[in-house]
Amino acid sequence: PVETPPPPPGETPAPPPVETPTAPVETPTAPVETPTPPVETPTPPLESPSQSPLTGPLEIASGVIVVGQSAAYSADGLWFAFSARPTDGSRGPDIYVWRVGDPEALPITVDHRSVFSGWLRERLIGSRAVLDQTVTDGSPAPVTDLRPEAFLLDPATGAETALSAAPFWRPSVDPTGVWAVYWDGTVTLADNGFEWRAAAGQLVLGAWPPVPADPAVAPASEPPTSEPASGSPDASAVSPEVSPDESATPPSSPSPEPTAPPQVLDTSASRDWDARWNETGSHLAIWIADQADPTIGRLSLYVFDPATGTLDLAEPLLSAQPALPGFSIASDRLAWATPPNQDGEGSHVEVLAWTKDDSGQVQSAPGEEQVVVIR
Repeated sequence: PVETPPPPPGETPAPPPVETPTAPVETPTAPVETPTPPVETPTPPLESPSQSPLTGPLEIASGVIVVGQSAAYSADGLWFAFSARPTDGSRGPDIYVWRVGDPEALPITVDHRSVFSGWLRERLIGSRAVLDQTVTDGSPAPVTDLRPEAFLLDPATGAETALSAAPFWRPSVDPTGVWAVYWDGTVTLADNGFEWRAAAGQLVLGAWPPVPADPAVAPASEPPTSEPASGSPDASAVSPEVSPDESATPPSSPSPEPTAPPQVLDTSASRDWDARWNETGSHLAIWIADQADPTIGRLSLYVFDPATGTLDLAEPLLSAQPALPGFSIASDRLAWATPPNQDGEGSHVEVLAWTKDDSGQVQSAPGEEQVVVIR
């Protein structure tokens, strides 16, 4: 300890020094700010109009009546095809195609006697009424005695490949391109005088002929630019089709050689039908319109044996069930809508699903409004 000496005698001791505490001086420190990178809104890639998604309903055709039940998308989902004729009854049906993203569907045929049947890989299948001189005794063939002929169309270019080996009406070809359901017989004008329907013959399952692999091997001639001024087709407007030179057709892709005779499915010359395969070709669903009321029909589902080219008609998974037009079939399920007032109930959706060994069925609750099933 440090001692302070006492003051000399006679001196007043000095008061102790007053110490004022000194507060520490703090230098304010500026907050360290970490720079935040700007938030950038990603710019979506530019898409061509044909690939842009739809944001709402789009009217792709007007002033026409859709003909038949065979409207369908291509396998890649980029094209939609259907048959239609003008509402004013000025001419018969043509095939229309619509590319996803385009403003409207356009006719790809102009002969007014062609209908869409389905898709075969990247090309659509059509069939048309063709004058057949063999059905008469040499006199001019009436317009009611016509044979059908199938053809292929490239939806992008319009190139047509005639199939002289396929005198089929509205064929539906299986995914392998070996078998098809089609009308084997003649066609005639419908009562309205503009559409075509099955006449004498039968609905069968049979072999589909090999076709050229290249869609450009047999392009059709330039389509006619003039159209009939009015009305119903006549014999002079229905001319024989000229098939391309068979010697110019290259060998088709190899496929199994079907040997089974056609299997008869129906002989009623129905006003309309719809046949669709599942994705693997193991099952086939067939809807046949009622003769008196084509707004309803009967739907059946069959197991298909590709080795023999036949359906198991004796034991169908679904047998002639009442159904509205339009159904959806996938690899292992089938969905359709029942007509209203069946069993005293409203229309509802039925779904049949199957596995290799079993199948089962469920249905929605019936509603007051008619149900529509689309694919």
